[in-house]
Amino acid sequence: AAADAAVVVEKDDNKNVGDDNDDVVNNKNNTTTTTTTVSLVHQGLKEFSLQLLPIDQSHFIHLTKLDVSNNELSTLPGLATLSNLQVLCIKRNWFNTLPCDIGTLKQLRIIDASRNFLKPNNDSLRFDDLKKSLSHLETLDVTLNQKCRTVDHRSFIQKSLLPQLDEIKVLVTIWQEKSNVEHNCIGSSAAHRDPTLLRSQLEPWGTVNLRRRLVRDFGMEPTDPKVVDRAGVMYLLLRCYYEEGMLELKKLGDDDEDVVVANTNNSDNDNGGNVNDVCSNEHLNLGIGKRHTIKIDGTPVREDLRNELLTELRDWRHNDKRGGSSNNRERPSINAKCYMILR
Repeated sequence: AAADAAVVVEKDDNKNVGDDNDDVVNNKNNTTTTTTTVSLVHQGLKEFSLQLLPIDQSHFIHLTKLDVSNNELSTLPGLATLSNLQVLCIKRNWFNTLPCDIGTLKQLRIIDASRNFLKPNNDSLRFDDLKKSLSHLETLDVTLNQKCRTVDHRSFIQKSLLPQLDEIKVLVTIWQEKSNVEHNCIGSSAAHRDPTLLRSQLEPWGTVNLRRRLVRDFGMEPTDPKVVDRAGVMYLLLRCYYEEGMLELKKLGDDDEDVVVANTNNSDNDNGGNVNDVCSNEHLNLGIGKRHTIKIDGTPVREDLRNELLTELRDWRHNDKRGGSSNNRERPSINAKCYMILR
């Protein structure tokens, strides 16, 4: 019942009544409608069934796009029945492999499998099936899959689809490239940032956590990673802090003591202009958070213990069985060849 409540169906109203080779539905204007797109987005689905589709089985042949994104799915049983699919969207689910019937969809042009748990290997991405059967495939989107995140991964996927799919566009989120984009991160590591700035204090947080903070703490709509990058998220977050009166902004070019604080009850501020006039990236990045600071003198760790930790880290780094990786770059803002987070 929950699935039926939010199903989105797009139809083609351009067919004429009486086409013998088409499964059609008559309407009051003496035209026909044929379902071409079905969306089961945000339904909380843990299992998929063809019975969830709001169309008769005889009309499955007309379906060209299926969107099951933002659910908890890991398989799509019966997918082979939708033989004319051109676009398959399974983003934001729990897939660790592409659907087993993917090779039967010979008309498929676009696979959007972003934000899942896919890996850059044949078992997960079914290279053999894609090359053998999907000659029309134009785009394979595996962005924001944590295990597909390096230049080498992208190159390997592209080479694995050759020579049959030599023009396919493979989309992968390269975390190192993202971190090198101007304004996405400030300072190569914590040692290169001003600790008094709110931006510096937020920098160690992952982009996903920053997006969540925008929604949970400030009531904003979720941001689309393909439209709003990390720099954009940081700007929105700092802007929210400013408008809540929790961030002091320096007047650029004036003395350091001369600051302007947002007044949420008045569109004008102490600088004599509109709030928008002072909320540039440059201003916000230099903003000082109005936070209570607690300073504690720690106890230096003995050198023998530090050496023991380093030995353990180096052993773990190259030991896949212990969870390590030689390309551990889940947090590009940490400037180190390898790191371990201890809790």
